[in-house]
Amino acid sequence: MKLLIVEDEELAVKIADFKAKTKLPVDVTIRQTGQSEQEAETQAFLGTALLIALGIIFLILVLQFVGFVAAYRHAGTMSPFAAGSLGALLTIWVTFVPCFFWIFLGAPYIEALRENKALSAALSAITAAVVGVVMNLALWFALHVIFGKVQSIGLGTEVPVLSSIDWRAALLSAAAMIAMLKLKIGMLPTLAGSALAGLVLLAV
Repeated sequence: MKLLIVEDEELAVKIADFKAKTKLPVDVTIRQTGQSEQEAETQAFLGTALLIALGIIFLILVLQFVGFVAAYRHAGTMSPFAAGSLGALLTIWVTFVPCFFWIFLGAPYIEALRENKALSAALSAITAAVVGVVMNLALWFALHVIFGKVQSIGLGTEVPVLSSIDWRAALLSAAAMIAMLKLKIGMLPTLAGSALAGLVLLAV
């Protein structure tokens, strides 16, 4: 048997006092519900949505980079930099337009979707997939940025050639990880500091 009680601060104190003084049967639980529970559910949903959004942003940045490089290498009669810039802009356009279309289309129904258990489960599965894709891309970029050479060992697996390590990239990567994970510095300051440090190391 469950007893649900609407949230109230004074009532919460009385409930805690009652539970401390009374030995409840095994099949009886008292749970306080109301605004706090709704806030917790909303925060969990927004946290999942934020994680998905960050994954999508990362993928968009990767697509933009690929668009720039592809146009830069096949510039034709144009300047490579101008072709690369146009390629990056075109990639952003064809990526963001569908994104905003689905955002505006689904925004009126977001609360109803949150209440649907089946869709919440699907959202959790999508979150796991996005995390896996982001991790795979992060490892791929780490290998090709920190190490100048990698070799394939089959089954689509690549391992770095340790002698080809770029100490500048390794140092910047380690410093960025310490700044964000240990020192709790924000993403934008870390990116700005890494960019400046990269320019300094490049000039050395």
